[in-house]
Amino acid sequence: IHNLTFNGETGKENGLRDALIKCSAKEIHFLWKRYKKNDDKIEHLLKGGNIPEKFKRMMYYTFGDYRDFLFGTDISRKNGDMTKIKNNIDNAFKEKKDNVRKDNNANETFWEENKKLIWEGMLCGLTYDLTEEEKKKIREKSEYQYQELTPSLEDFAK
Repeated sequence: IHNLTFNGETGKENGLRDALIKCSAKEIHFLWKRYKKNDDKIEHLLKGGNIPEKFKRMMYYTFGDYRDFLFGTDISRKNGDMTKIKNNIDNAFKEKKDNVRKDNNANETFWEENKKLIWEGMLCGLTYDLTEEEKKKIREKSEYQYQELTPSLEDFAK
């Protein structure tokens, strides 16, 4: 969530989108590093083009967390970072000419335009340490394409 806590990151043109993509990618990257420590045989699955189901589920939850940040429905503790994130997201929408966060329409529009990019960023974070050939196996596998995920990420995140 580091990038989301800095107003300079979220206030620029496309800054909020970029911050969400960077944060979710980093989170998945480090989550994978920790996850594979518990099972040294799991790395070969990813290199072979398969995301372990348990880990894919973690990715779904992470995706849902970032959706919750955007809509202000995050149920975690309201610590300093979460307050900064909420304020930065609110400010990003206020700065748009005709989008004021009086309702969730601006958030909804933003989410619809960027949710696929956020998922793709998560896949990039997951495959960061793989070779180009190994990355391609994940990126091109239809079951990991945003529109093909089952259950749909959007339904899962709600």
